[in-house]
Amino acid sequence: MNKTVATCEGESWTLNTDFAKRLATFERKVLRRMFGGINLSENWRRRYNKELTQLCGDIDTLSFANIRLLNWIGRVNTMGSKRKVSQVFNNNRQGSRLRGRS
Repeated sequence: MNKTVATCEGESWTLNTDFAKRLATFERKVLRRMFGGINLSENWRRRYNKELTQLCGDIDTLSFANIRLLNWIGRVNTMGSKRKVSQVFNNNRQGSRLRGRS
């Protein structure tokens, strides 16, 4: 499964437990669709989660998203201090914002 497509722009995701469950469910649905069921003498059954992980043989999508997040944090840390992304990440905002609606 191409995890880059499933985690498109995943560097900025907030990976809480609810989102992690949804991501794992999505991954299992896609893998079940890709590998299909098992035919047992005219009876079909769904693959178990353990069978899916053995067939896939790759890291799960949640771990891949965590790795992408860590890579992004590393890129932000190497940016110059004048860049807006680095300022927001390090909470060193400069300037002031006008009061009221804009």
